[in-house]
Amino acid sequence: GRLDDLQKLRKSLETLIHQVDALSGIASSFSTFAKMPLPKNELMNFKAVVTRVLDLFKNDEKVDLIFQDDSYTDTIPIMGDEKLFGRVVSNLIINGVQAVEEGKTPQIKVWLWMTEQAVFLEISDNGKGIPEELRDKIFIPNFSTKSTGSGLGLAIAKSGVETAGGKIWFETNFGKGTTFYLTFPIAT
Repeated sequence: GRLDDLQKLRKSLETLIHQVDALSGIASSFSTFAKMPLPKNELMNFKAVVTRVLDLFKNDEKVDLIFQDDSYTDTIPIMGDEKLFGRVVSNLIINGVQAVEEGKTPQIKVWLWMTEQAVFLEISDNGKGIPEELRDKIFIPNFSTKSTGSGLGLAIAKSGVETAGGKIWFETNFGKGTTFYLTFPIAT
């Protein structure tokens, strides 16, 4: 019933708040990249990470989250840092939600697909898009389009993803939205 829903919502909000706290804690403790702990590079299941992150958001009525899963498997083995990648994916979703102007429901599309060699995750929003003059700054440490936050989020994301042999990039349409792409080689 309604109470269950409320408890579910509270639980996912608490998890989210906990995550955001963890993120800002991480950001503030990284005054420089030099002090950054090296990401782990272990065999992990990328699909499990994505699913876990999506579970955090799926009870949020304020966000229209669409997950298109074309991976057709429960296990997507990659090398990397499970915690870090979980943060990267949730960060990209939160960024997408925050890119949407007031009064408009954020619609976040998450598309997971793979080839024999690689896995791809695309996260699209229906936000304002990234203005031209900011596009080449998105991954620079200490850059943030938001007034709060250290702006380390995407710089850390990029460095963690690239350490693991992956890539992260984006395409944006001003006024229409932005898509972030993540790809990792499949571990064999």
